[in-house]
Amino acid sequence: MGGGQRAEQAQAELVDLGVPAIGYDRLRQVGRGVRDQQASTAQMCGRCGDGVAAVSPDGAVWPCVFSRWLPIGNVLETELAAILAGPEAAGVRAELAETFAARKPSACRPDSAPKNHP
Repeated sequence: MGGGQRAEQAQAELVDLGVPAIGYDRLRQVGRGVRDQQASTAQMCGRCGDGVAAVSPDGAVWPCVFSRWLPIGNVLETELAAILAGPEAAGVRAELAETFAARKPSACRPDSAPKNHP
C-alpha cells in the first residue's frame, strides 16, 4: 500500500467485520507484481521446491509460484513426476539449497508475520 491509503483504518474495519488477524506481505520483486529490481532468490522464502511445485497454464513447471525465471520442465512435454525427479529440477533444488543454507526458511511470508489489530 502506498502513503495515504489509510491501512490502519482498513485493518480496524476488517476486525470489526470479524476477521481475527490481519496479515500482510511486502511486495517482492518476483512473480507478476510490478518490480524495480531483477528477480532473485533473495526475495524468496527458502522453501521453494521443498515438497511444492507450480504449474502454469502453458505447462511450465517451477519450484514455486514466485520462481517463474527458474523453469524445470513442461508438463505438456514430460510427466510431472519425471520433471520433479529429473536432473534439471535436482540442479535448481541444489542451487536454491545453497542459496538458502545461510538463512532460516520462513513460512513463505518473508520479513512479515500476521499482525493482530487491538
